[in-house]
Amino acid sequence: MAKFTETTTYTVNCPACDSSRVVKTGKQNGQQRYLCRECSKKFRANGIAHGHRVPVEQIGMAIRMFYSGMSYKQIAESMSDAFDIPEPSKATIYEWVRAYTDKAVETLGQPQYKAQTGDEWVADEMQVTVGGEKYWNWNVMHSKTSDIPEQPVDWSKARRGMFYKPDWQDITLRLDRNVVDWFEEQAETPEEAQQAINQALVEHMRRVRFPGRRAAREAAD
Repeated sequence: MAKFTETTTYTVNCPACDSSRVVKTGKQNGQQRYLCRECSKKFRANGIAHGHRVPVEQIGMAIRMFYSGMSYKQIAESMSDAFDIPEPSKATIYEWVRAYTDKAVETLGQPQYKAQTGDEWVADEMQVTVGGEKYWNWNVMHSKTSDIPEQPVDWSKARRGMFYKPDWQDITLRLDRNVVDWFEEQAETPEEAQQAINQALVEHMRRVRFPGRRAAREAAD
């Protein structure tokens, strides 16, 4: 009578860095412990990293929800429902976010993770009021990767309104003949003259509607 032995092979990955370069380091409470050769983290067979009482999967979920805009209370409630566990405290979630964010910033700061960006950036502004004072908040990011520039951007070749699509409306407008003649002299076609007139009106509207923006630009220059 022949006897067969079934062997199951599986790969153990580090719950901290997902590396498969791990070795056994004995057992704790009957559970196998491992050491990651990549990041030096120790963890148990159930995926809990050394120094933590919660699986990294749960910590990762909490961090994802935090950066998705959820409050600490919402995160705690969602984790309790998803993993059938007591709600973690706000202090615990805060420590997870702080510790792993610091680690992520440190890791992403290494040369191999440097963002591959070009010379095309998109800027948008929003006026905010702080302590009764109005300020302009500028948001600048790469047009394709949404990365934030590491250093000041050279705006010497910038083009305003490159991605703006106006909502055109056909109207009958009476203008001074001298104004119309001047714009038509500067343009090659009647369509270009109309666009130039519209742009002049847009600039006037911005100066009147947002007087602080012009002052901020002059101060920067």
